[in-house]
Amino acid sequence: MFIRREEEEFEVFDSLGTTLSYIQNTFQDFRGECVFNQNPIQAKNSLACGEFCLFYVIQRYFNEDLDFEEILEEWFSVNLHDNEIIVKTFLRHESDNK
Repeated sequence: MFIRREEEEFEVFDSLGTTLSYIQNTFQDFRGECVFNQNPIQAKNSLACGEFCLFYVIQRYFNEDLDFEEILEEWFSVNLHDNEIIVKTFLRHESDNK
């Protein structure tokens, strides 16, 4: 998930985590600082990648005042199973309210 926050900064959210070399190769033509997460937030055997991205986009939209790390710390833990429960519960609750 790629989000340009400001002219001089962009975010790359990858629920499976990513590496500096991937960021450098993929976004080499982009100007500005790139913030990204190296640690996974989702288990590798999980099928909820799209749900994690949607959850992140919603949290980013409603928490513009927080920086990238603050959003990750606010909503996710090191327990990948708990993260999946948080994401699925939130999205289920949102869809029930429509």
